[in-house]
Amino acid sequence: MSLTAQIQDDATPILTQAIASLEKARPLMAAAGKRVVNEMRKHFRTRQGQGNKQGWPDRNFWYGATTASVSQNTSLADFSDTHASVVIADVRFAHEVKGGEIKPKRGKYLALPVRLEAYVAGSPREGNITGLFFVRALGRAYLAKRDGKKLSVYYRLVKSVNQPADPDAMPAQGVLESAIDDEANKYIQRLLRKGGQA
Repeated sequence: MSLTAQIQDDATPILTQAIASLEKARPLMAAAGKRVVNEMRKHFRTRQGQGNKQGWPDRNFWYGATTASVSQNTSLADFSDTHASVVIADVRFAHEVKGGEIKPKRGKYLALPVRLEAYVAGSPREGNITGLFFVRALGRAYLAKRDGKKLSVYYRLVKSVNQPADPDAMPAQGVLESAIDDEANKYIQRLLRKGGQA
């Protein structure tokens, strides 16, 4: 009795085709870039849910339907066979990540709201609160108004603010790297299922 075994390598041609497809990796880079955008938006949605320090109404800085949110300004800007570029086109976000000094763009002072009405009204330049006037007390400058016999302070005026860097502004590097690895793995698995054709 004789036993004959025939070994046929079906995997090598498929893997060779998959590797050849990876040499033109535009689709992989596009998929990885889109995945990074999604991971960042997920992170920004979580940050949004944390609210602000004062407990005042939300302005959707991190996440929201408005074009003013960091999430809406996050996009896949460019991709090629060798790279993908994700851009967050928001100057305010750069201050969150790096920190630094913030100075007034117009005028002499930044107006920091000290009460809910001022926060809701926005900048005093918008004129949403009438009757404001300049007050100096204890070496500090304020915008206040008279409410009957009482003087109510609405804004503290400062020449600049030093904002510390926010260590949680960006998702953790490991989260992004895992997402990219996962997307690459899915892409390769799709190639293998299709016989190495992208």
